Amino acid sequence: MWRTLSYFNPLHFAPQVQAATTLVTGNEKDLFTPEVIAPLAAAFGRAPEQYVSAHSSYQDGVQRARWQAERYGLGEPLLPPHWQ
Repeated sequence: MWRTLSYFNPLHFAPQVQAATTLVTGNEKDLFTPEVIAPLAAAFGRAPEQYVSAHSSYQDGVQRARWQAERYGLGEPLLPPHWQ
């Protein structure tokens, strides 16, 4: 079983990723801290940006919207009224 599961290890696929990518990690109190994610981040074919989650759907959503707007040259992101 463990051998089969090892085929799904993201470290095996990360070198093939060439797209702009953001890895969302936890903070020092979470399981997936930036230090734990570091080997995966280093394995990417193109270095990903890393973002430490604020554990807030509002703050994390705004960050994702800004990243996409900046990445694709869309100017200021259009945010839902309840996020402004």
